[in-house]
Amino acid sequence: SAVFYDRLTIHHEGNAVNYNTDLQTVTRDLKGILISHVDLGYGDIAYHLVIDRAGRVWEGRSLMYEGAHVSGQNEKNIGVMLLGNFEEQKPSEEQIAAMKLLVSLLRNRYRIKKHRIYGHCDLGPSLCPGKHLYEHVVALRES
Repeated sequence: SAVFYDRLTIHHEGNAVNYNTDLQTVTRDLKGILISHVDLGYGDIAYHLVIDRAGRVWEGRSLMYEGAHVSGQNEKNIGVMLLGNFEEQKPSEEQIAAMKLLVSLLRNRYRIKKHRIYGHCDLGPSLCPGKHLYEHVVALRES
């Protein structure tokens, strides 16, 4: 049976600054994240969906399975991660547009209320999703 979701958490990759948009490099970046998460014992990439700098949305972990993106807070929680470090850089316009559309589609599909859209820092001690992305998360909640 499908997992029931009632909230959504936005993340950034948070590693090095990342401006990659070409398919081959982004694919390599995602494989690197997957390998590091499997090495940590997660069984799969921690996030359900990933948005690259070009605004493409990638499936990480299937929505059939609970994520592993917020310590102790993964139940009924969709994990969306944007590639980049948004303490250090600004998300691209394409990333923000894709995030808005994706969040809208997920909210409609799972009936997630606006006040249940979080940045990682709202649920635990973290700089994630970074100050330059977090302002957009707040805007999604308040729009």
